[in-house]
Amino acid sequence: MIPLSTREREVLQWLALGKSTKQIARDLKLSPKTVDTYRMRIMKKLDMHSAVELAGYAFRAGLVW
Repeated sequence: MIPLSTREREVLQWLALGKSTKQIARDLKLSPKTVDTYRMRIMKKLDMHSAVELAGYAFRAGLVW
């Protein structure tokens, strides 16, 4: 598994559950821009290019069930 920070894993979990950027930002008390930055960093680290790929990775890695 590629090492993600605690916050990156948290954002990835919310993304995999289908939450929007605004919902994640509100729930984690972040700005939507910050959530977008986390999403881009996660995608770069995992070499993935879509939300579907991220969700699949999160499920396979056991981050969501």
